[in-house]
Amino acid sequence: MPSQPRRRAADPRLFIGLALVTVSVLGVVGIVSAFDQRSTVYVASGALQPGDRILAADLVERRVDLDGGEGLYLAVGQLPEQGLVATESIRAGELVSLSALGDASAIESTALVLALAAPVSRSLEPGSRVDVWMAAAVTDGAAVPPAVLVADAVLVEVRESDGFVASEQGATVEVLVPRARVARILQAIADEVDLALVPAGLAWTAP
Repeated sequence: MPSQPRRRAADPRLFIGLALVTVSVLGVVGIVSAFDQRSTVYVASGALQPGDRILAADLVERRVDLDGGEGLYLAVGQLPEQGLVATESIRAGELVSLSALGDASAIESTALVLALAAPVSRSLEPGSRVDVWMAAAVTDGAAVPPAVLVADAVLVEVRESDGFVASEQGATVEVLVPRARVARILQAIADEVDLALVPAGLAWTAP
């Protein structure tokens, strides 16, 4: 009978080599992971304006090195199920700062369009905090001092007047105001009082 070919025993050096390669790969992965200081945070997938509700569909996950600023930006896992609300303008692709977010469950603001009696300061831009001032007409022969109609509103958009006398006219603006102040604002508009915007925090106080 023909003799059966003898099976060659596996060279133990092969197993030793595979083990060394595996240990080496795991060691490199461990070292890289240990020195990887990046955090997974959210960036805006599109531009967000003050008052916009922010849901998961509006955000994209990114791994970035925050260099010690981990507590300043919205991290993955921090977004509530009901979402959040933008209180400042956030550009597309921009990291979502915690300071630009508000609680969606406590939304008490609404947007109103106001016609102003004077142009808007160039220092104001969408997202700026502003006070809405009113200057009433003379009542019973006595001038009524200007007063703050709404404090700490949010400027959404400025629509400057067009035409030859645009520089002497006011502007039309959209602002976010507390719902509780809407009736007072509408009454002021009905009374045809002059309205103006001033950066928040500069309101005049009586001596």
